[in-house]
Amino acid sequence: MLAQHSRPVGARRLFAAPAAIVLALALALAGAVVVAGPANAAPVTLVVTAPLAGATVTSRTFDVTGTGTDGGVVGVTDGTAILGTTTVGLVSPGVWSVTVTFPETAATAQTLTVAQLDPSDLADPAAGTVTLAITLPAAVAADPAGPIIVDVPVDGSTLTSRTVDFAGSAPVGSFVTASLLGQVVTSTTIAAGGAFAFTLPFPFALGDTVTVTFAGTDAAGVALVPVDVSFDLPAPVAAPVITAPVTGSTTTGTSVTFSGTGIVGDNIALVILPADAATTTALAALDPAAFTAPITVGAAGTWSVTYSLVLGSFTATALHTSAAVGDAAPEALSGSSNSVAFVLAAPVVTTVVRPAELAATGATTDALVGPGALLLGAGLLLVLAARRRAARR
Repeated sequence: MLAQHSRPVGARRLFAAPAAIVLALALALAGAVVVAGPANAAPVTLVVTAPLAGATVTSRTFDVTGTGTDGGVVGVTDGTAILGTTTVGLVSPGVWSVTVTFPETAATAQTLTVAQLDPSDLADPAAGTVTLAITLPAAVAADPAGPIIVDVPVDGSTLTSRTVDFAGSAPVGSFVTASLLGQVVTSTTIAAGGAFAFTLPFPFALGDTVTVTFAGTDAAGVALVPVDVSFDLPAPVAAPVITAPVTGSTTTGTSVTFSGTGIVGDNIALVILPADAATTTALAALDPAAFTAPITVGAAGTWSVTYSLVLGSFTATALHTSAAVGDAAPEALSGSSNSVAFVLAAPVVTTVVRPAELAATGATTDALVGPGALLLGAGLLLVLAARRRAARR
């Protein structure tokens, strides 16, 4: 424990107490009131009675008390700033008290320097100093601004869709984030009324049980109470199978029939990818509206659909999707099927050669495709058979 000590008056000791000198000069510059005592009064040694050296105080606001020379000015510093000043004897002869406050951001380990100005010898500010180490209580964390309440989905619930609707509330003006596996997947600022709502899809790769963490800050930047919501998602159903066209096959013309097997009553989506740049360009001329008719697996567990595409090379896969509900996007219910690669080729044109006529070389591919086929680029033709599967809700 550090002992309390004082500095004797005299010019010879000025440089031995730099903290006291700095404090005394700062007090003078700050306009501290110094009440002159009797000319023949001997200075009284500065004593700090509380807190004791090495003590742990119970609050970050506390009184530093002691005794000294009546009329002298006592100041308390933490080494960088003056925490408070007073005049000895204002309340009781020879007694002084200074209330000091440390912010919550201050370290718990602190060193106080207490200095006294001798009213009978202001030329020597080092009438007495005491240095003591103390420990502050740990900082108290700021109270959270308020809770984030998630009403939907209910924590621990089992859902029937992997496209999940979220709804809840938070303080107006708050910025709220939703995170999955430590990554923010969406965020929103809470408008008047305090409610929020959004929808998130959860790919099969995430597994069947997920936890979404909601966190954020209020309008003043104070943290909100975070909340975790866990729920179980439906596992993927078995993928459909494409039985036609057969991979590696070539079909004459632009018409192609896709067929296969699947789960009775489910809808099928076909994903048709061009295999080269020429096919990609030609595919851009097609109207997507021609491919929106639903494909439904029949009672026998089979499905079939015929489309008119363009000449070129393709690959195709299929997956089960939800049925249509308004304008909502379809939800994948399975992974992808087997992939099939096929070619749509131009028919062979045979020309009859008449006398005195040059032999024709046959129609060109461009003529068969028709003008305008190369106007737009397209990297993917996604044939979505339906929008959302109401029966699985």
